[in-house]
Amino acid sequence: MNTRTHLSPLVIGMCVLLCSGCIERRIIVEKPPQTVVVQQPSGPPADVVVAEPPPADREEVVGGTAPGADYVWVKGYWVRQGQAWLWVPGVWVRRPHANAVWVEGHWQHYANGWAWVPGHWI
Repeated sequence: MNTRTHLSPLVIGMCVLLCSGCIERRIIVEKPPQTVVVQQPSGPPADVVVAEPPPADREEVVGGTAPGADYVWVKGYWVRQGQAWLWVPGVWVRRPHANAVWVEGHWQHYANGWAWVPGHWI
């Protein structure tokens, strides 16, 4: 009996078993691009009153293209944190319905100081 003939299937089988552990298997799951979107921009609380006026609004570059046809750009605004003014950049926001229009929030001057008037949809 020729041992080579009998060993060939055995050797081939062992090679297949050993090599099967060497094959790298990858499953690639494509994730949709992430877009950070605020559904309801709020700004500072409406009851904040500060003595000094906020700085002038910054000129903003609209951040890329809208994520969809039902999005509008809501510009940034100033918030008061301690003794400093901080700029919150604008964001893309999804309209609650097709004809909705965003009315920007703003700082309003009153007799006792400056207060934030929140933005809203009409």
